[in-house]
Amino acid sequence: MNEYSLSQIKNMQEEATRRVREMQQRSKQKVEQTNRQMENRAHPPAAPSPPQKPDKPVPTPAKKHGGGLNFLKSLDLKQLIGEDSEQTMLLLLILLLLSDDHSDDFLIYALLYIML
Repeated sequence: MNEYSLSQIKNMQEEATRRVREMQQRSKQKVEQTNRQMENRAHPPAAPSPPQKPDKPVPTPAKKHGGGLNFLKSLDLKQLIGEDSEQTMLLLLILLLLSDDHSDDFLIYALLYIML
């Protein structure tokens, strides 16, 4: 059986800590990038001319996948990232799956169940 010296164990722990920090930084960047993309989609650039007020309000068409966007806007992701790393990783996995058009709904439900 291989036994490691204390210095080797310490080096492995430091390396593992460094890798975890790198993964957290990459996930944080991905979340920030996704948030910026969602904000850009939700708030298009303002038109140079002032908008005219219509006499009657125009009904907006129903969106097929709009419910998830409202849910994501209501989350405080900065608060979630620092508290529970397992919950954060599950949440990030769910967000990545939701960003894909061909994601498996059953997998998303399973991850949500695990988060409970």
